[in-house]
Amino acid sequence: MSDKFTPIHNEVLEALMIKRLSTYEWQTLLCIIRKTYGYIDDNGDRKRIDWITNSQISDMTKISRPHVSRAINKLIKKRFLKKEGIQIGLSKDFYKLPKQATELPKQVMELPEQVTIRERITQTGNYRELPKQVLTDTQTGNKSLPKQVHTKEIKENTTKETIMSYFNEVCKKTLKLSPLRRKIIDNCLKGGRSVDDIKKAILNFSRDTWEDRAKYCDLVYAIGVRNKIDNFDKWFNLSKQISQEKTPEQKKKERDEYLKLFPQHRSYIENKEKQEAQCK
Repeated sequence: MSDKFTPIHNEVLEALMIKRLSTYEWQTLLCIIRKTYGYIDDNGDRKRIDWITNSQISDMTKISRPHVSRAINKLIKKRFLKKEGIQIGLSKDFYKLPKQATELPKQVMELPEQVTIRERITQTGNYRELPKQVLTDTQTGNKSLPKQVHTKEIKENTTKETIMSYFNEVCKKTLKLSPLRRKIIDNCLKGGRSVDDIKKAILNFSRDTWEDRAKYCDLVYAIGVRNKIDNFDKWFNLSKQISQEKTPEQKKKERDEYLKLFPQHRSYIENKEKQEAQCK
């Protein structure tokens, strides 16, 4: 048979039909079947088990690696997958699972009398009163992941992309958000530094006039730790000496750019400028 097809025995399909799995578990299971039974080895046989990384599954299913890891662990616990060393593949143990293991929990099937929401049970054509929790969480037989987990992950990724985009903008670079740069930003955020603080350090870094700065213009030199030196503290606490060496027009332009980024500092800067003018 061509290696462009993934042959699955009818008994396997029929056994899987009655199993209730979450969306992530199904996607992960299908991906592993594709990466094993969908390939032909040098002897012309279909693979039964192979080394499949979480990154490969994440790329194929578009599921984040933490969710892939959790789905694999659940599938192994439910005996759908087996693991031998670093290799993983479809297990035949799920054939032996009792039928009742795939049914809804007993407390879900026994519906309370005091509920008021009506729902049609299509298997019998009758109407019965179902609790709201059954309709929202257990209608498919499994609960979805908490909403805040997915939302938090998206928010963290957006924050890191925003910081990386800002670095490229002020430093006139086109660097990608690599795993190393992502870790550098993550360490800064976990260290209690705000996004505004990180942007301020990057802005001061971008103003450096060192002649070799172009050779060493990367995120690690702006906010990372290198040779046991915390570059974030260095650039965040940098005095205005760089700006003082520039022309009044350049200072004004930099002042406007800074206030555009940190409008909350406008009153402080204006008061400071008035005091300096009075001293003169």
